[in-house]
Amino acid sequence: MIESEFKLGTPDWLWPAIAILTVALLIVIYGYRHRRLPVWIKIVNVTLKMVAIAALAFCLLQPMRQGQRPRPQANLLPILVDDSESMLVGFPDRPAAADALSGLLSSEQDWRVRMAQDFAIRPYAFAGNLRSVDDLSALPYTGTASALGASLETLTTRFRNRPMAGVLLFSDGNVTQREDLRRDWRALGVPIYPVVLTRPPVQDLRIGSATVSQSDFEAAPVTVDVRLAANQLEGQKSIVEIIDAEGQRVDQQTVDAPANGKTADLRFRFRPERSGVQFFTIAAYLQSEYESFAEGTTATEATLENNWHVITVDRPKGPFRILYVAGRPNWEFKFMRRSLAEDAEIELTGLLRIAKRQPKFSFRDSRVPPTNPLFAGLGKEEEEAAEEHDEPVILRLGVDEAEDLKTGFPSEPEELFAYDAVILDDIEADFFSTDQQLLLRRFVSVRGGGVMMLGGHETFSEGGYDQTPIGEMLPVYLHSTRTQTSEATTESNFHFDLTREGMLQPWLRLRANQNEERQRLRQAVPLRVLNRASDAKPGAEVLATVTDTQDPDAVFPAVVTQRFGNGRASAVLVGDLWRWVMRPVADGTSSGDTEASGDPAQAWRQWVRWLISDVPQRIDVNVRDADVGSGAQTIEVMVRDEVFLPLDNASVELTVTDPEGEEVTLNAAQDKQQAGLYRVNYWSPLSGGFLVRANVRREDGSPVGEVEAGWSADRKAAEFQQLQINQDLLQTLADETGGRLLSQSELNSFAKQLSSQKMPVMETWTYPVWHRPWMLLLAVACLCTEWGLRRWKGWP
Repeated sequence: MIESEFKLGTPDWLWPAIAILTVALLIVIYGYRHRRLPVWIKIVNVTLKMVAIAALAFCLLQPMRQGQRPRPQANLLPILVDDSESMLVGFPDRPAAADALSGLLSSEQDWRVRMAQDFAIRPYAFAGNLRSVDDLSALPYTGTASALGASLETLTTRFRNRPMAGVLLFSDGNVTQREDLRRDWRALGVPIYPVVLTRPPVQDLRIGSATVSQSDFEAAPVTVDVRLAANQLEGQKSIVEIIDAEGQRVDQQTVDAPANGKTADLRFRFRPERSGVQFFTIAAYLQSEYESFAEGTTATEATLENNWHVITVDRPKGPFRILYVAGRPNWEFKFMRRSLAEDAEIELTGLLRIAKRQPKFSFRDSRVPPTNPLFAGLGKEEEEAAEEHDEPVILRLGVDEAEDLKTGFPSEPEELFAYDAVILDDIEADFFSTDQQLLLRRFVSVRGGGVMMLGGHETFSEGGYDQTPIGEMLPVYLHSTRTQTSEATTESNFHFDLTREGMLQPWLRLRANQNEERQRLRQAVPLRVLNRASDAKPGAEVLATVTDTQDPDAVFPAVVTQRFGNGRASAVLVGDLWRWVMRPVADGTSSGDTEASGDPAQAWRQWVRWLISDVPQRIDVNVRDADVGSGAQTIEVMVRDEVFLPLDNASVELTVTDPEGEEVTLNAAQDKQQAGLYRVNYWSPLSGGFLVRANVRREDGSPVGEVEAGWSADRKAAEFQQLQINQDLLQTLADETGGRLLSQSELNSFAKQLSSQKMPVMETWTYPVWHRPWMLLLAVACLCTEWGLRRWKGWP
């Protein structure tokens, strides 16, 4: 409230006016002193005459009342109205509710007329973004988002250098951008006056959130956690189901609707039938409304827009290439190859050395052949291509072309980087040249691949890997301890067990819970080959240990992993996991139609899947902000060449398919800051799953590759996430900005009060008291009354 003050226009006349009053008082008193009148008449007459003289003398001072007020039309007052669908939720007759709200916002309303007299009104509406409107009473209320924070920030920024009286806000306070719930509203810099609208109580069942997690656990590779919320429906039977893109039900659960403010958590586990990008729909509805929900109607809930949620499942699509290098043929490769053959996305290539280097000593003896005798009798062409005596004999398994790995382990990055992971089994460090070891180290640190070393007689310390490039990236410290091997059943038998950290890794578990997993491992046959490593390196995780069955205090690391550069390195320090295939359980049960018989194969598939998880590909597509209810998605494409260096000047063409099947082709632009990164923005008002295909070509037009990615957007679900008026947010908004929370009934009084508030642009007003007719009338009235009293008593 602005206070006014009383001022004198001619203060120099103050003392003359006092002198005039003094002289007049003496003359009046002297005139009435000898008159024969009642005393009370004398006092009244003297008082009346002095009041008249004082009023006339007071006018000489030009008294006035002065203050400040907002200059009309100089201060801006934006009226911001939420144009989203949630503004009408809960009303049984939505058209009638829209008409009532339009009438409240009409420019003919008294509060609008009064505000328009004092302020420059600027009408705005917002849903997903801010826009200027001509008539607030004609809003359709069809927006699918409520970007309250962004709209207020845009509005205040737009008028930053203009005088603003504040912002009058009409909104239910339900926002679709999560950052608005934690925003510092004081940064707006202007007072916000939210108006709390009336809304009837609503009944509603909704999907609060849905998260997707994928693991290498073969029994449940995809886990969907659903959080269910409800209003005024506590205890009613509800159905939550997952539906695939063909409309087929994947899974279903029944749960009681939670109480107000509570949630019900459900977990679904299922295995998609194929790899790649897939979309699934989560639907929640009341059991009593099964038929009406299928028709898209409801007689109980306020809306069905928040009963659906689309999720994206992106199972990595191969083929993923694994290079297995062994120093000798062994059981491990046989069983690993058999188990991975069941995974269509994995290609296993084996390099098995069947003979070590053999020094050539001819002693001038012509009978000694120049080639390895193992190749004798295979034919002229084979003998000519046979290895020399001083070269190892290597058997290649699973190669696609005859030239693949012809010279053994790759020596060039283009050849090695084509693989996603490398497994080293019972192969000594001297098998690799120094350049090959450095290349394998670069394969992990730069390319981001995975490497796993298995235990054996010629790995780890026993293989001479100490102080080598390969040994440096292993997660354990190497020393000179020899491999512990025992064929006795009572000595040096090792019991395999998972650590607490290992139990948290889905790829290591084969059972649904910890107790069952512990029971499985207790029944497993003991292992006998161990490369002892006493310490893991800093930052490494010991996921499994082995315990000497004869000495329970002798515990050694068995599975240790760590990140190394962009990739990961793991050490499996036991060397006879194949025993679990030969004898799944320790009581002697052979492999058969039992749960344990399939465990080793499943374990290898999960271990290898973990090893190749998160390995970068030559083309990686990432969709940022895919879960935001409003705003554009930013599609980023990272492109690399054959040696996994950023590839610039490429042509990146993106084809986006929306939920209705319409395709849009976009060309991504290269990022100016990061090499090999290409970006493009995409926005659609639709809800559902979006598929994007990236086709990349080099500058010369040669193809690099094509990949798919996807995301889901449920814009209406975000809009109807909260149906009650969010009065707490509106109150916080008003308090932090210096505004005030209003009700609809207070609009008229607020319009009057706002004009008496201090504003950026004010003007001075003056009220001349002396120049008012009532001052002269006061003096005349006093003199006439005094004259009348004298005439009443017979005095002239």
